[in-house]
Order: sequence, then C-alpha cells, then structure tokens
Amino acid sequence: MCTTERYGRKTFRIDYSEAPKRPNLEETVNFLFEVLETGVDVKMVQRNTAQGAVYVIMPKLERAESIVIEHSGKHCITHEGKQYPIPTKMVDGIPDENVAAELKRLGKVLTIVPDVWGAETRLVRIPSGVRIVRMKL
Repeated sequence: MCTTERYGRKTFRIDYSEAPKRPNLEETVNFLFEVLETGVDVKMVQRNTAQGAVYVIMPKLERAESIVIEHSGKHCITHEGKQYPIPTKMVDGIPDENVAAELKRLGKVLTIVPDVWGAETRLVRIPSGVRIVRMKL
C-alpha cells in the first residue's frame, strides 16, 4: 500500500519532492527539532524517500496544525543558487484496523506493531512510520 492516507489526523507532511537535492536523515532531524521546533514530543517520523516527503505525527491535532500554519510556505532548499520551496501541510490517515482488513485476504493478521528509530539518531525509540505485520499465511 503506497498511499499518503495511512497516517493519522495529527499528521503533517514536509514535501521535498520538488527539490533536486533532498536532505539526509541528520538534516531532516535538525530541521524538525531546530526549525519547526517539534520538540521531543513527536509521536512518529517517517522519511518516505520514494515520495520525497517526511511524515510527522504529533501528540495533538492542534500542535500539528500550529506547526503547519506557522511554517507552511516559509522554508526552502537552495541548490546551485536556486531556491526550491518546502511545502508543509496536514494529511489524513488509515488506521491499523484498515491495514489488517486489507491484508486479511493474504492470511491471518496476528499483530501490527510500529518499527522505531534506533540510537543513531535523536529520534531514538520514536516510531519510524513503518508497520511490522506478523501474519499466518
């Protein structure tokens, strides 16, 4: 399932898709903590390299909305002297129950658990946006 609809209501998306050079993980984390000032209360951070986007779930809808309102249209990446905007916007999601219902045709879904970031980043133990599904086929 490759969709932007798998995230919860308290989620915003940082869109790097128009930039010819995308930030690495460290640059992304620094942008979250130092520019957007998300703080350590983020609930999930997923870098989707195929889409050129980062999805961030905050603990409260109001917090996610305030970040989007404050930062949307205000940041860009400069590459070879040209600036590329970095849009920030809210997105909706698909709960685990819907994922399980979709996968049910392949077998019995036993568990769905979030994968987490490791100690090599400031996002340690924060869900990465990847779901680990254990099934009986």
